[in-house]
Amino acid sequence: MRYAILAVALLASATAFADCDQHAGPQMDQIKQQLNLSDDQATQVEQILRSGHERMETLRESQHEDMRTQMQSIHQDTLTQLRGVLSEDQVTALEAEMKKEHAGGWHGHHMPDPTADAQGASAL
Repeated sequence: MRYAILAVALLASATAFADCDQHAGPQMDQIKQQLNLSDDQATQVEQILRSGHERMETLRESQHEDMRTQMQSIHQDTLTQLRGVLSEDQVTALEAEMKKEHAGGWHGHHMPDPTADAQGASAL
């Protein structure tokens, strides 16, 4: 049971490296003491935790970028569908209302440029 608690603490410490590197030293000291690690083991554990943190951070960043790309695609698709139903005046009025309601963005994100999409659609 004690080892299970220490394993959870160790994993939590790996996540803590993500939150603030300046606290890594004191946390490593605690882990070293709780697990009775040698200096060599402590160095290796810290390197492993840092590496794990860096990999998680890279994954988190790539997922954020993927999500942003997908959301932009959905926004473009939504506007394209709306243009198929609404007149250009209605689309313009809707976009103005959405910008006003969402403080200059569409659900907190910048709306795509309607003129760019209209120019692309007219080329079809």
